[in-house]
Amino acid sequence: MSQVTHGIHTLLDNGLPAISRYITDHNSEAKAVFSTHIEERLPWQELPDGARFCLGYATEKFPVQLSQQEDLHVYQRYLENKPGITIPGGTVLRLVDMMPGALSPMHRTVSLDYGVVLEGEVELVLDSGEVRLLKRGDVAIQRGTNHAWRNASDTQWARMFSLPVEPTIFVQKMGDSFHQIRAAVIEGRAQSPRYIQRQLTLLHDALLKHQKAIRTAIKRQTNYTSAEIDAEIYLTLDAIKHDYESFDFSKVVQEEYSLAQLKDYPSRRVAVGCIYVIPSEHSRLYSIVQTVSAAITAGNCVVVELGKSASDLDSLLAKVLAGALDGETFAMVAGKPDDQDFFTQHCVVVDARKNPQTPGSAHILLAKPSRCIAVVDRTVSSADIAHAAREIARARFSFDGKSPYAPDLVLVNEFVLQEFCRAAVQYTTTLLTRGVEPDLDDDRRAMRTAIDFVDPAVMELQRAPGVSTVLSGSRGKILCMQKRDESLMSRKVTSPVLVIHSIRSLDDAIDLINSCNRNERHQAAYFFANAVTAKYLGQFIPSRLSYTNCIPIALLG
Repeated sequence: MSQVTHGIHTLLDNGLPAISRYITDHNSEAKAVFSTHIEERLPWQELPDGARFCLGYATEKFPVQLSQQEDLHVYQRYLENKPGITIPGGTVLRLVDMMPGALSPMHRTVSLDYGVVLEGEVELVLDSGEVRLLKRGDVAIQRGTNHAWRNASDTQWARMFSLPVEPTIFVQKMGDSFHQIRAAVIEGRAQSPRYIQRQLTLLHDALLKHQKAIRTAIKRQTNYTSAEIDAEIYLTLDAIKHDYESFDFSKVVQEEYSLAQLKDYPSRRVAVGCIYVIPSEHSRLYSIVQTVSAAITAGNCVVVELGKSASDLDSLLAKVLAGALDGETFAMVAGKPDDQDFFTQHCVVVDARKNPQTPGSAHILLAKPSRCIAVVDRTVSSADIAHAAREIARARFSFDGKSPYAPDLVLVNEFVLQEFCRAAVQYTTTLLTRGVEPDLDDDRRAMRTAIDFVDPAVMELQRAPGVSTVLSGSRGKILCMQKRDESLMSRKVTSPVLVIHSIRSLDDAIDLINSCNRNERHQAAYFFANAVTAKYLGQFIPSRLSYTNCIPIALLG
């Protein structure tokens, strides 16, 4: 085959015609001309799975700003830094080439997608097992459902055009609820003990009432097993129950009137006023509800930002929570308020995203998520090594491998490395097999659970020198790194991939861990060793949390 240069990569000719994109503009005489600001030939990029895509155009606001070529500058920026599936308030035009016989992973985009087959024939496969064959010129309207694409030909490439559109979400506009929240903060309406108890009760009862619908929404949105969905719902309800039971009404009243009874109250705490929550994508239900419950218990008003693009689960929770809680002290919104003075003076932001960003000068309550590590020492017995392998594998592969508290790197003493790997492989095989839904046929099960690690970071790790594959499957991998590459070891893992490396001694582990994390505090550290050894490791490996010989399941959800 001949080589074809398309701007970003030199790719082998796949037999499909080259594509140009023609952009119109105005010259100095206000005559319509073709723009020369951007090269007309579209640049293509190759994905790790062999597919190719190009960005035909992109905008980031509506109405589109055409003056001073602002939209062209926006597009140029996205050519250099590729956007996500959608751009909030904007548009993304893509073209995708699929290899012969290629099948994409089963996935779900929170968007309304217009898809047009330009070349070849492509099958649209749904998780129900239904399939439609799209021929050249056929159109698919993909409405936020779980789906996969398959090139129906084993010999010819196929090409598709895609234009995703953001869906609407049931949230309040900040302007509609902002004045009520402000008034409630000033008045202290959310601080009444009986009011707090009532709000917690309403929150718990509403979630319990809609438990079935919530479970269905989580199942559609994630690859979680039934047991993992049940665990998240249970932990969410239990968090509310814990907050309610920790609220001692008689003690609160006694403390409130301590001054009137001529008693000191040095431990007095007052509510901030308003807690502004930007929840994590992981364990979305728990991330939203647990934070809301804790904020209510502390006597605060609560605002939850769901963003302009949101899932069915977000829309459902918005309806359930907004319908149950007092609208004068609680709101779910799509964006931040315009009044920065109130926002920065009376709010604390709980930003649980992977890359928190400070809105204005507001105080951020949560630190940026860091890495988690596990150390398995030679002081553990054979039975304890098997236990360590079970705990670590369960943490890494549960919840689709996306828990921020799953160990990103596992350091195992060289004397017990082989025994640990054998135990990890044995338990992981059982775990991943057991996690497959029994009511799905083989084809649907394969498509539903296949992730095949399109993540470039995982692909780079697999191909790195000195990395061997201990276990490989469609739902998880175990990799062993013989060579020490701190650039790879220092990464946060967000896929079901267990990374193992051997250590010579405790001091070797301490030096390597602190070097990889630049002596910064870890999110969590797990030590599988005797008590004396665990104490030594905990003393010299800084972490926000540390556990010995266990990884609590409640931490992962």
